[in-house]
Amino acid sequence: MPPKTGPILQTIKKLSRNEFEDFVAEVYRREGYLVEQTGNAPSNNGYELVLLREASVLVQCRHWLVKQVGEQQVRELARAMQRVGATGGVCITTGTFTKPARKLAITFAIELVDGAKLTRRFSAGRLQSVENRKAA
Repeated sequence: MPPKTGPILQTIKKLSRNEFEDFVAEVYRREGYLVEQTGNAPSNNGYELVLLREASVLVQCRHWLVKQVGEQQVRELARAMQRVGATGGVCITTGTFTKPARKLAITFAIELVDGAKLTRRFSAGRLQSVENRKAA
């Protein structure tokens, strides 16, 4: 039985793809990162956000409602990390990851954040602030 994710994840799933990327960017900003967004265009480069602090970390946002993120998407992020010289990578989804994707992520030291982890990590207050900012 999947872990209970509650209303926070359901609220996140209702965001559009662009709003989801904005939400993730805002959460990282609140954690002290300088965040560069790639322009809310469909990602052909393997990532949507660049996190900057002591190092650069690429973030791939996969706002899927039911699907699992597979090995192909993790490999795409790993290639982008190598291409731009990023020191880390994070793949975030509202869904889950396949077993091959989890195995590959370990190989490339990519952090995977699924819907359950997303719910635990990000508070409802942070989600509310993004929704309020969008309304302004």
